[in-house]
Amino acid sequence: MQDNKQLEGLREQLLKTKKWPLRYMFKFVMPNDKETLAVVQSMMPDGGTVSYKNSANGKYIAMTYVVNMPDADSIVSLTGSVSALPNVMVL
Repeated sequence: MQDNKQLEGLREQLLKTKKWPLRYMFKFVMPNDKETLAVVQSMMPDGGTVSYKNSANGKYIAMTYVVNMPDADSIVSLTGSVSALPNVMVL
């Protein structure tokens, strides 16, 4: 889980961006099970592109989701929500 300090740092970095909406890449690593993957996928906004990569032993899966986001707060909010899920790491 990302703490408030990390999320605030992300927010500050994003606020330096002058062009919105911004094409943003979310990256997550989670156990390779259908339930966890379905929960994370359901949290993603519509209209993005997704790719997956399995770990060498197949225990974990990395998900990359690229989507246009309207502002810094929406990115921070989504990042915080996903990072609160058990066993999901935000990169």
